Amino acid sequence: VTTDSDGRFSFRGLVFGEDYTVTPTHDDFVFTPTAQSFDALFNPGLLIFEATANSGTFVVTTTGDSGPGSLRQAILDANSSTLPLRRIHFNIPGTPPFRIAPQTALPSVSKTTHIDGTTQAGFSSGPVVELDGRALGGANGTAPKGLQLFSSGSVVRGLAIFGFRSDGIVLGSSARRCRRRRG
Repeated sequence: VTTDSDGRFSFRGLVFGEDYTVTPTHDDFVFTPTAQSFDALFNPGLLIFEATANSGTFVVTTTGDSGPGSLRQAILDANSSTLPLRRIHFNIPGTPPFRIAPQTALPSVSKTTHIDGTTQAGFSSGPVVELDGRALGGANGTAPKGLQLFSSGSVVRGLAIFGFRSDGIVLGSSARRCRRRRG
């Protein structure tokens, strides 16, 4: 199946008289209806699907601890979004590195969210956005944790996370896998 720039698709090699089902998929969209069937001989025609954005993107534009454009606010906004997938991107002006130093514990990520530091201008082979937990203080075991992910399918990439006296990343029971890359 191929699509053109307007989203129209065409098929080659169909057997006339056979039934076919078209199920469009794209990570960033939900389609209504989810599938449509047609008969290549008796019911050729136009299939129309409505595509609705499947993700909300929240952009971090400041290294500040709170308020509009902060990582804290982006997490809060992602948690309150009703979309199935949320994305947190970074577009902080200035010269890297961009150090985010929370003064209090960040809210837990409770819904499937992709936090992607590679979206920050200046990223090439290593993180330019840093999550620095040194300002949180506290004793080991009781100190505030860094990013806490409690939803399956969540992703954190392209961030340098350090300075937390407790865990820098916590995975809840439904967010069980973590790949760590050091560079």
